[in-house]
Amino acid sequence: GETQFKYYRITIFDDRHRLIKRTGRLVPDQTDALSILLNPGFFRPGDYSLIIEGIKKEGGQEAVSNYLFRIIKAR
Repeated sequence: GETQFKYYRITIFDDRHRLIKRTGRLVPDQTDALSILLNPGFFRPGDYSLIIEGIKKEGGQEAVSNYLFRIIKAR
């Protein structure tokens, strides 16, 4: 429902604010969801931050949401 945005960008940082992954131009699917595929071995155990930015139709960007998550090694 965020019609003010032309597309979205997702950026993931580790707990030291090092860039881990940045997507290109994402557009929501028919259910208004964004998705990206990552290799299961992509992350090491630790804390991460996922930031979603909306890229406006008229130019510029705006932070939409920020999620914190933790990767743990399962035995």
